[in-house]
Amino acid sequence: NSLVKVIESSESAIVAVARYSSAQRPAQNENPFDPFRNRFRNPNAPGINTGLQGATPNEFGTGIVISGPNPDFQRLILTNYHVIKGGSVIGRKDDQTSDRIVVQFSNRRSCVAHILAADPRSDLAVLTFDRQSLGLSFDRIQFLRLGKPQSPKKGQFVVLLGNPYAIARDGSASASIGIISNVSRYPAPAGPPDDPQTVLAETIHHYGTLLHVDTRLNLGTSGGALLNIDGDLVGVTTSLAALEGYESSAGYAIPVDEAFHRVIGSLVRGFEVEYGFLGIHPADTLPGELSNVPQQAGISRQTTAARVYGVAQNSPAAVGGLRQNDFILAVDGKLVYSRADLMREIGLLGPGAIANLRVWRESQRKEIALNVELGKWPVVDADASIATRRRFPVWRGIEVDYSTARLEYIETPFRSIPPAVVVTSYLVVSGQRPVDLQPGSFITHVNGIPVRSPAAFHEAVDRFDKEDVKLRLYDGRTIIVGK
Repeated sequence: NSLVKVIESSESAIVAVARYSSAQRPAQNENPFDPFRNRFRNPNAPGINTGLQGATPNEFGTGIVISGPNPDFQRLILTNYHVIKGGSVIGRKDDQTSDRIVVQFSNRRSCVAHILAADPRSDLAVLTFDRQSLGLSFDRIQFLRLGKPQSPKKGQFVVLLGNPYAIARDGSASASIGIISNVSRYPAPAGPPDDPQTVLAETIHHYGTLLHVDTRLNLGTSGGALLNIDGDLVGVTTSLAALEGYESSAGYAIPVDEAFHRVIGSLVRGFEVEYGFLGIHPADTLPGELSNVPQQAGISRQTTAARVYGVAQNSPAAVGGLRQNDFILAVDGKLVYSRADLMREIGLLGPGAIANLRVWRESQRKEIALNVELGKWPVVDADASIATRRRFPVWRGIEVDYSTARLEYIETPFRSIPPAVVVTSYLVVSGQRPVDLQPGSFITHVNGIPVRSPAAFHEAVDRFDKEDVKLRLYDGRTIIVGK
């Protein structure tokens, strides 16, 4: 009875999601809101396109209706990024090249959805849809509340709702049960480990975030709901973590914990999801490297940590006092046993956060505490990360971000980080723009005030709103931006 009640109270908030390429736009005599029309027809029938052109295994999936913070978007759909990758984005002109995204509700009503924000690094995305096409008001569309951040435990009983093999073409989600087999799992990236494409495809989950559940998550269950026995959303299921060459995907879910509340909070507002950055070259400890640490240091049971192999000049780590050959033992009280643990914990904190580090300094033979204000992890592919709203307004045609915001603007491997903000776009608002300022320019000072973050930049320029502003660039030049 408990299972029946949980499913009955939640299933209407689960939708089937289908994505098909621009080459698959429906013919005039086809129902444009039938997302599965090509999968369930006779493949030998004349004139029927039997599948998506260049389709991936996840051209169909699942979504979860959640409540949005903006009055314009009171109901949103949370799903996996890989389910809707290439789909149409809200507010952008349909150029007939974007994939069509269609969602099917449990009441058999369908509508076209558009991407509000999408983040390949967390493999999460949020869709918006037109309630008028459903003929329903928002208050009649059931949703799942994210509520307080959950901390799923190993052995916890869970219910899964999803769309395996696209069988939910009537919108009714299929249910299964299981337990959480483990937490903080490290799925293997798809592809050879030394392949550059494999590195580019890495997500934050490859550093150990995922829940492992003891049930197989077949194709189509990506983006589904993982619920506890009280009906609370504790995870978003994903089949992305399949091992290459295996016949089915492992059972994984993205936890809806405190860290991912921050990620989802950015997506539902249409923002780009940002990740924290230290500016070090981390490495795993070698056997025995921590064996001589005295017991009074409080880490007698911790024999491995993340070693600081190198520190980039002017990086958050350098400013915060980290040194080469330091051992990072914990971040905000969470023990760090490896390079992957460190990258996960720092990344999920986000830029601007203060990371409380517990460090063993071998050169001084003592444990120290450091507070480091984090920068921003570089975005590898700016086109893959979708944001439809800005955190900060455009100032006189100029948009800025952290100096490490885009990999294309900085040298790798990191040796020195510009103590500046980087110009990511520059639009002519009035008159002729300075030829010395362009995307990729680094601004260190505003009228003599040092700026190292977008917030600091906008705080500075707001002080000189009605006058010309002098910007000093990282290369030493100075330019004037008129009011």
